[in-house]
Amino acid sequence: MARFFFTWLAGLVVIVAFCVNCLGQLPDGKLHIYFLDIGQGDAVLLVTPGGNRILIDVGPPGVIAEPLRRAIGWVNDRIDLMVLTQYDQDHAGGALTLIDQFDVRQTMVLGLQQGTAMQKAIMKKIGEKNAPIWIAYSATDFWLDRDVLMDVLWPEVSLAGKYVPKVNESSLVSRILLGGRAVLLDTADIGFSSEKKLLDSGVDLHAEILKVGHHGSRFSSSADFLRAVHPKYSGIGVGSKNRYGHPTAETLERLTDVGSKIFRTDQMGTIEMVVDPTSGRVKRVKEEKGEQNL
Repeated sequence: MARFFFTWLAGLVVIVAFCVNCLGQLPDGKLHIYFLDIGQGDAVLLVTPGGNRILIDVGPPGVIAEPLRRAIGWVNDRIDLMVLTQYDQDHAGGALTLIDQFDVRQTMVLGLQQGTAMQKAIMKKIGEKNAPIWIAYSATDFWLDRDVLMDVLWPEVSLAGKYVPKVNESSLVSRILLGGRAVLLDTADIGFSSEKKLLDSGVDLHAEILKVGHHGSRFSSSADFLRAVHPKYSGIGVGSKNRYGHPTAETLERLTDVGSKIFRTDQMGTIEMVVDPTSGRVKRVKEEKGEQNL
């Protein structure tokens, strides 16, 4: 009898685990930040305390669907906001897949013109969905949930309709605040030039977590910029053995110098950081290869 009971109980646990995985994460009152493992590119998923889903960048073509579904589940395909920091392939290449396979409710873009076939295809696809499109620049504040604010810091002025062929220094930079506390600074692909302009503007850059600029390029994450941000944790979206040598030794050293703990998708797979809404601090980090309670 006891053997039957424990067999039944084990079976029930397996069924419950399977259902949770399929249905996705239920709102638990915390902010979940995922650095998705999509190879050489960026894709950062936010799941707010109320259960809203925001995806900042979508990585290269043909990759986003599987790691995203592993994070949100295999049944509910709602994405409340897709944010494209620019239209290069490593940031926006997965947009067509995302729009085709998921229920994308709203989109935030720079509005500039890179003049690429990819940008034209993405905007055409978004237009066919008749979903709201927001043009972002430094005057943009966007409430992601009752207590979660996306504060766009860069570009300084609207670039709507302007032609910008080399877009890294114009990438969309945003800070995520939870209950007024700065949790995440996403710096897209900006380099030293735009970092200095942000520093000179006097804007508050401090954040608990830094999405490291340009995948750890040696021309991003200057020492002065990192001292201003002073991130306790840094996430780097990067592909294994990529041809750019990202992240570079210089950038890793600068991050270490400010005392930031570094998490890399090429070494750890998808990384989930769980943020407590009361303190705005990271309480737990889950890697595909392990878990750390902080």
